[in-house]
Amino acid sequence: SLTGELKRLARSKFGVQPPPAVQIQLEQAERRLQAFAPLQAARAREVWRIKHIEFKVSKSDGIQLDLTEGRSMILHGRIDRIDYNPRERLVAIRDYKTGDQTTKPREIHLRQYKTWQERQ
Repeated sequence: SLTGELKRLARSKFGVQPPPAVQIQLEQAERRLQAFAPLQAARAREVWRIKHIEFKVSKSDGIQLDLTEGRSMILHGRIDRIDYNPRERLVAIRDYKTGDQTTKPREIHLRQYKTWQERQ
């Protein structure tokens, strides 16, 4: 199971008694996996298959996405996951990030007065 694998990996990396902060994060991860598993199983029953994870697309190799009303856009950056449905011949792009450079979380979230600005 996904949660069993999480626990196995956590034991190998953090030992039998991880620090309290790690225990909290592991509990949160376990809850997310428990919520995710039925959704992923349903998607698999619909014949969707994971084709790529952490797929990088350079600007020069941008992927054209056809949108509604004859519009399109070029996608480049990192795509967390690409699924494919061979029955319907459809591709689903899941959670992509775009940008030329990375910014450290502290630089994004803390601004002029050192207060938290962006909540995502």
